Amino acid sequence: MNPTSSSMTELENEFIRIFRDLRNFYTMGKKYGLSRNEFFIMKFLLKNGPQKLSTISQESDISPSFLTGITDQLIEKGYIERNRSKKDRRIVQISLTKKGEETIIAVQQDLIQYMRSKFNAFTEEEIQDLIRLLRKIP
Repeated sequence: MNPTSSSMTELENEFIRIFRDLRNFYTMGKKYGLSRNEFFIMKFLLKNGPQKLSTISQESDISPSFLTGITDQLIEKGYIERNRSKKDRRIVQISLTKKGEETIIAVQQDLIQYMRSKFNAFTEEEIQDLIRLLRKIP
């Protein structure tokens, strides 16, 4: 059964409302002096450990040249560092510093609190249903 036009319009309006609200979610990093891209890179490093820029570029869909600029800013802020491989000096990986790890964990805690405030009326089962439904979107 195909959804009706009115259902699609209503869904569109709800997505617009949610996306508008999510902008606030991602600007929370500004409290810590982080742009959205800096936040995503630091979160990726926290989850995956030290990585080559090419890997981060592929996973984040950020061009290598733009990514270099972002990592330079994060290095300047003391959140990440570049490390050369001991086996192959041509390989450079970036990793979180202690300051970077502490900062991204603090940002994530703030974001978890934000998400809890938005979904406090939902049961755990409803949240899992929502996750399952969202994953069906191609």
